[in-house]
Amino acid sequence: MMSVCDSPPLAYRLSPVADGSRRTAEDCPAQSAELIASNLANPDPSVLGARTHALIGLAALTAIKGPTVQLRAHVRDALLAGASREEVVAVIVEAALHAGFAAAQAGLEAAFVQFAETDATPERATDALCPIAP
Repeated sequence: MMSVCDSPPLAYRLSPVADGSRRTAEDCPAQSAELIASNLANPDPSVLGARTHALIGLAALTAIKGPTVQLRAHVRDALLAGASREEVVAVIVEAALHAGFAAAQAGLEAAFVQFAETDATPERATDALCPIAP
């Protein structure tokens, strides 16, 4: 049996089957779960670029009112991946439309703190693995 780590790339797994039909989540919940698990284990960087991936992570973390330290880390990662400050703020504001004002306010506060830290210590801004002080 093929393990999750050995599974084919996402584009192949979403391709039509022999009869021309497409696989769907309704047809096979187990296959859908395996698709998600294998994509988490082996994400295909050609599907989502690093910038988009970082912005989606920031939106999701904002929506669940994630801890400030994690929000700041995701803001930093988005900036390092090429997102502009305007894009970061727009993603957080968009999250407010779906998750509420309180979530967006926490995300914006974390973003502005991270922007200030990035401006104050530009040498740290280039290190994607640097720790962030709470």
